[in-house]
Amino acid sequence: MRKNVFLTLLLSFLVLYIALMVVFTFFDYQITSTLYNPKTGYGIFFEATGPMFMPFFIIYSTIGLALNLKFNTKAKTIFSYIGLGFLFIYGTFMGVMTHLHSYAPWMFVPSIVIYLLFSVLCVYLNKQLKQKCEKLLPKHIKILFIMLITSSVSLLGVDIIKCIFGRIRYIDLANANQFKPWFYINNFLFNSSFPSGHTARATTAICFSLIPLYFSKTKLSYIVLLITILFGIATGISRLFEGMHYPTDILTGFALVFLSFYISKYYLLDKSDTIAS
Repeated sequence: MRKNVFLTLLLSFLVLYIALMVVFTFFDYQITSTLYNPKTGYGIFFEATGPMFMPFFIIYSTIGLALNLKFNTKAKTIFSYIGLGFLFIYGTFMGVMTHLHSYAPWMFVPSIVIYLLFSVLCVYLNKQLKQKCEKLLPKHIKILFIMLITSSVSLLGVDIIKCIFGRIRYIDLANANQFKPWFYINNFLFNSSFPSGHTARATTAICFSLIPLYFSKTKLSYIVLLITILFGIATGISRLFEGMHYPTDILTGFALVFLSFYISKYYLLDKSDTIAS
């Protein structure tokens, strides 16, 4: 992708994001109160499935980088493994907690088993790629970095911003007077509204479904992309139905993750590789 195209698309996205944020800032409460319809099958389904893909992206990228990266000093190796290990544990922990919240306490053991089995699969796949497709390894490492950056923003980045802003969810408002626009800094609150974690984590699926299109534009690739886009939209709307978020929360959750993917992909992949159409 040429630099001028990259900057044009980036600027266009930012202008659109800012314009929508301005509009939704004035109508956040009204839109959410109008759509509020909790405990529907639709809302419950996407509350449970919205963030389900994110832990797998974190696990795959951290394991892949741990197996494939080489460092010239022990200090770099130690700090890199500490960072990757932290993200691996945090991503897995948040995945398990989502299962416990969305399903039932008995999901603790099955979810741990699923993530352990997937971790073993990740080790196997990365070792096979390293042995049999050595030419693809440099590009694979770059894709792993893109996955790690995007997933980290959707998980850790969003959680940090939530704590800073501490916005009260619509469902937790005692009355309309408690409502505050997104730009107010409230008390420290981890389980807060701004931005939407479910939307951010569903957006990772959209982002990573774009990667195959840079290598082979097949009918299946477009079908997968369409499914992930519909999934992301449905997840965002479901959060309004459940009273868990406002439109500005959802828009920002999407924007943070998409921008992290788009920028990291450009600098790590597009500038250094010529990708077949």
